Amino acid sequence: MGSVFACVYLSFRQNVVGLERLIAFCPAIMGIGFIFFSVSQVFWISQLALVLVGWSSTLQVAASNTVLQFIVEDSKRGRVMSFYAMCFMGMAPFGNLVAGTLAHYLKAPNTLILGGVVCILGSVLFMQQLPQMTKLIHLDTKQVASN
Repeated sequence: MGSVFACVYLSFRQNVVGLERLIAFCPAIMGIGFIFFSVSQVFWISQLALVLVGWSSTLQVAASNTVLQFIVEDSKRGRVMSFYAMCFMGMAPFGNLVAGTLAHYLKAPNTLILGGVVCILGSVLFMQQLPQMTKLIHLDTKQVASN
């Protein structure tokens, strides 16, 4: 359900301005959802936490893809997107291996808490880079509007 909500939200957006803030904010929300899910003993709270995880992860991936395609030059877009897809799809098995190994030693709930904390820290680090990305997006938006 969270992924569906994210897709509906993105379909109503008029432009890419502001998506960079979502890219920075969504991993923190996903981390909070992981932490709530890992400590929850109540079924409906667990469901709500997973809706939050689905919403934030889908929104982050779709917004990242959109912004990346928007800021890259037309002549280089295919190369950049193939590299992005390779990194995105190619790194998932390694992350799964690390998560599975950690779950074996730390147990699944503790691994989810650790993953949630890593998501939150990554979000904070990305937020520090946000002003540079915002400049790129606003510069490109002005160029598109003038053409």
